Amino acid sequence: MTVHDFARYLGVVPVTVSGWEHRHTSTSPATMAAQAALDETLTLADSNAKARFLLLLDTPNHDG
Repeated sequence: MTVHDFARYLGVVPVTVSGWEHRHTSTSPATMAAQAALDETLTLADSNAKARFLLLLDTPNHDG
């Protein structure tokens, strides 16, 4: 899924998703609807995707 597709799925603009991906602090936080979509997406993700997500959370300077 592309950044554009994922942004559309969440109901946000692509630059927001890119900001989250690159940990830009100037990116606004998720709206309640977008946060709910993110939560649901993580819940439905397979174990490999969840493991990658947790690994990224533990990586201080993730650049992609």
